[in-house]
Amino acid sequence: MDQEIPGGKTKERLARRDDPVNLIRRKELRQVLTPPGFGRPSSRAGKKQIVVFLDPDVLGRLRARARDEERTMQEVLAACINEGLQPLGHPPLFVVEHRRMFVRSMRRAKPRSGEDTRPSRRGLNGLAGWFEEAIVDAALSFAVERGTSVQAIGEAGARRLLADPTLQIETPAALDPSAA
Repeated sequence: MDQEIPGGKTKERLARRDDPVNLIRRKELRQVLTPPGFGRPSSRAGKKQIVVFLDPDVLGRLRARARDEERTMQEVLAACINEGLQPLGHPPLFVVEHRRMFVRSMRRAKPRSGEDTRPSRRGLNGLAGWFEEAIVDAALSFAVERGTSVQAIGEAGARRLLADPTLQIETPAALDPSAA
């Protein structure tokens, strides 16, 4: 017979790692013991990631434009979302920060495929960036309020950036502290 321990659990049940009760307890314990941002570089503390999945051809054209304008792909993503917000009547949210250039030395990522990939993402590549948590939350709230998604806003912004070569990948004047 199993020995009863505090909390009404038995040693046998606590020993099972796949027990749902233990999984929840371990997750709760990790949340309590793990400081915010732990496991991430300090540059990502207080930030959330946004990923917009795009056709490889569209992403390639955005990469070429970023290279021509000496911009990072995170800056391109910020500009795409800002451009996508404009037709919806929302002011730009994302500052296009140029902190450093990082050129990937590995091969480019292949488009997503396989059974474990969501059907809506098959054949697409991700364009990702880390932004301030409050700004990401504001973008998500606006998207939900308008019955759309940040994915759709980013796609629309990418189309606008590629369709109009006069649009710059830069911080909008309304968000630029040096413009004041």
